[in-house]
Amino acid sequence: MQKLIIRPKKNNISKGVAYYNSKKFHCSLGWAGINRIKKEGDGKTPAGNFSLRQIYYRQDRISKPLSQIPTKSMEKYYGWCDQPSDPAYNKLVHLPYSGRTECLWRKDEIYDLIVVINHNTNPVIPCAGSAIFIHITTLNFEHTNGCIGMQLKDLIYLLKRCSASTKIDIRIK
Repeated sequence: MQKLIIRPKKNNISKGVAYYNSKKFHCSLGWAGINRIKKEGDGKTPAGNFSLRQIYYRQDRISKPLSQIPTKSMEKYYGWCDQPSDPAYNKLVHLPYSGRTECLWRKDEIYDLIVVINHNTNPVIPCAGSAIFIHITTLNFEHTNGCIGMQLKDLIYLLKRCSASTKIDIRIK
């Protein structure tokens, strides 16, 4: 089984390193670092082993990435529910939506390519964290709100080599 290993850098909890086979990539993490206990809005990237569930990409900005992971072009009306009391919590929804959501179709580029990490999905537990993705990082690898940010070229490289059996192993150390 293939593994993508994520670890924080020793001197900065919101910056990390991703390892895949013999390759090493820089990444950004949640502003509160990595933790085993994840709560909605806490800024932590969840520790654990997860599968990579789905890829969404902005077809108006980038080409469809090659991957064995299910891949779908993003629509302008896609959102992700982050309201713990909502039945659609931690799920894709269509906007406008009555509950609190995060719009996936953004003006900046960070969601031009997102990989949904299978965190808090089966079962979905209210308040245990939502919208945990691998997405494009900023130029300075600024912290995320709990996701993992990577450079587009690195993310495309990884997705080309990942499959439905690939696990992401997010480690505290």
